[in-house]
Amino acid sequence: MNSTVQPEPTQHQTPSLLERGHTALLFVSLNAAFQFGLYLRQDVRFGALTSSPPDTMTRLTGLAFALGLVLLPACLFWGGRLAELCLTRALPGKLSLLSLMLPLTLVGEALLGPLILADNRVYDTVGVHLYSEVVLHAVSGQGADRELHLVGPSTTSAIFLLATFLFVEGLLYLALWSAHRWASAWTHAPSKPLRWVVPGTTLLAAASLLVPMSPNEQQYLTIFPFFSEMRGPEVTNPMPGATHIPNPALDPVKFPPFRSKPDILFFVMESTRGDHFTEELMPNATAFAKRRGCLTSDTHYAGGHTTEYGIFGLLTSVYGLNYEPFSRDNVPPFPIQVLKRQGYQIDGFSSSGIVNWNHGGFLFQDFDTYEELLDVPADDGDPMLVDKLAQILSTRGEKPVFSFLFFNSTHHNYLYPPAFERYTPVVERDYDHFLGDAELADRKEGISNRYKNSVLFVDSLFGQIAPLLREDTIVVLTGDHGEEFWEHGLLGHGAPRFEEERVRVPLMLCLPSKPKDPGLTAHVDLWPTIFDELGGLPTPLDAWSDGRSMVEPYDGSPLFIDGLDFPWDHGTMAVVDPNFKAWMRLCTGELCLEPFRTTSRLDEERSLSPEEYERLERHLEQWRSRAERFVDFVWE
Repeated sequence: MNSTVQPEPTQHQTPSLLERGHTALLFVSLNAAFQFGLYLRQDVRFGALTSSPPDTMTRLTGLAFALGLVLLPACLFWGGRLAELCLTRALPGKLSLLSLMLPLTLVGEALLGPLILADNRVYDTVGVHLYSEVVLHAVSGQGADRELHLVGPSTTSAIFLLATFLFVEGLLYLALWSAHRWASAWTHAPSKPLRWVVPGTTLLAAASLLVPMSPNEQQYLTIFPFFSEMRGPEVTNPMPGATHIPNPALDPVKFPPFRSKPDILFFVMESTRGDHFTEELMPNATAFAKRRGCLTSDTHYAGGHTTEYGIFGLLTSVYGLNYEPFSRDNVPPFPIQVLKRQGYQIDGFSSSGIVNWNHGGFLFQDFDTYEELLDVPADDGDPMLVDKLAQILSTRGEKPVFSFLFFNSTHHNYLYPPAFERYTPVVERDYDHFLGDAELADRKEGISNRYKNSVLFVDSLFGQIAPLLREDTIVVLTGDHGEEFWEHGLLGHGAPRFEEERVRVPLMLCLPSKPKDPGLTAHVDLWPTIFDELGGLPTPLDAWSDGRSMVEPYDGSPLFIDGLDFPWDHGTMAVVDPNFKAWMRLCTGELCLEPFRTTSRLDEERSLSPEEYERLERHLEQWRSRAERFVDFVWE
């Protein structure tokens, strides 16, 4: 009997390791397309925000670099595959580097995707990357949770975002793996043209590092992570070992006695813009200024765009260039030493953590009393500052008192009691500024209204303090820096930018007399003016201060505003002239600076005339002649 052999039923075979490699490559490619789309969006967004968009070659170069960045996991896969082929031919036996490269590729992609998304989101909002010095200083310092509001909704949002992203990534890979398992046509190796896509685009991205870039494109290039770091100009920077040196000029400094010793109050508001010192937003302070005949100015500038530089200029009377070496060498503020020599009691209170923020404790080491109220929200802590001051003034004894008060309610999330909600609509109190709605700018009105209400609240605290002050008390009301609300496309103050909203702050200065023409002023000018008014100005002035006395008529002198860690980390700074503003960066050579953006003083894009360039050069010579008075730079 003839028997027929029945064919065995076909079974779907588990995809081989190489086939799973093709799945991984397709998975990475789809993710890379999504990530590259984020950078395309950043490119389009930047072009819409700036009045001088970059040229075509610069844009193509930046996008090519971004393409290389998102293809890193794919390069990892192809590099492993190439190494495996070479080693299996050169060595006996079978090696399986691909089995190692597969999980590394997938893990790399799983991490790169959410990192790019988060970095894109942060840059969208505040104009800095996650790896920037501003962010690293912020998140590594003590009190970061309180100052950045990283607890509660922010942490929950971050965890939810990461979990959602990884879940979607897992579903995508599972779908591709299933397709390979059930569709035999997908198990074949990619065609030869496809094999060259990743290596070819990677070489194109690498070539972008060789294209010459103009210094004027610096601002645009920052939208691509690490591009400015890799393509930045060759510069000569001071090494971290550079230290503060006792200035020989301090030896013959004369300390004339004060003619009188009135109390002195520094009322400092976090993140407070100069254009918010109005009767509508600050009725108590403006009324006090009128009653006392105080000097107010709408051309007053902080020393930088961050808190530590703003407070540093206020207490030391020198520019932020000196912050790092002064902090490292624990150099106390010279004006505080002058006050102690004159017999003052020195007290300070803050509802923000300044001491542990970028090693700022050296600023307060000579205070008789310094306390930070960090156990309660700022809108609870700020009224406590008033109580602290009242207690000091009621138990003062015979000594004159210098009081430093730092109010934090005007820092995001812009806190205030419900009674001060005059401007509406507002976002909720715990709204997450960094991981909130997809289009945070859509909440602009609610966020800026919350900020205005917080300004009203802190002004009310000044109203409570005013009756406690003696009639001759010298009063300084100002901010550590400003705050942007998308006037130039961003929120906040963290990005190293020098628009008016970020660096111009209020000034109310109540003295025995009122300077008639203060002109451009900065924090560094306050102590020379106060000491000059009291007849105890230490001389020579430039031996201890970068400022000038506003008692003297304004002579057209420029101001210098430092970006964070300038010049220690390839930073930037700005020169402010009565007629223009020049954004500067370090270039090759010791103390070499070059402009990469020029505007009017009010930030209207324009070029400088030949006469203005000559004036800028004179300003820079002045800056260079004074830069090394307090610091012994060691140039690398």
